[in-house]
Amino acid sequence: MKLRLRNYQAWESADLNVEGFTAVVGSSSLGKSSFIRSVQSTFRNDLLPHHIHLGSAGAAVAIDYKGTELRVELGSKT
Repeated sequence: MKLRLRNYQAWESADLNVEGFTAVVGSSSLGKSSFIRSVQSTFRNDLLPHHIHLGSAGAAVAIDYKGTELRVELGSKT
């Protein structure tokens, strides 16, 4: 699965490949919870204003799984 984040909470821009068993670990305030919320927001189609990265006009999250893309956006095109 490929996860693409644009201006989503702690993430200004990220392209992540998630395969097999994946553990999300790290110090505080690095964006681990934002990563999990981005996946949840996409599957629930509920990107909310407080998900937009501070100072940005909009946010977008896209998940590509085996050639099928699921995308959710809020605000201006990112």
